[in-house]
Amino acid sequence: MIALKNAMRNKGITTPPSFVERDWLKWIQASFYDADKAAEKLIKHIEWLTAIPPEPHLTTQTMRLLQSGCFYIYGRDKFYRPCFVMDGAVMA
Repeated sequence: MIALKNAMRNKGITTPPSFVERDWLKWIQASFYDADKAAEKLIKHIEWLTAIPPEPHLTTQTMRLLQSGCFYIYGRDKFYRPCFVMDGAVMA
């Protein structure tokens, strides 16, 4: 874990304040305990997180589509994942 933190410091990357010890361990284990690989993956992940806009930008057309009822959630499957239903007849 210390090796990963040092590799991140050497590359000049700071982690979010919510990044706790268990998060460090996840990245190290996912990289088979290679600190340099873990640092590269973590840098890409942090860059991806910062690229996500804080709020979705919905246009009037997308709002109309969402409010038309063509997409809705219909319960869950056997793995408890939400089932999304898309009604093509409503979209047309």
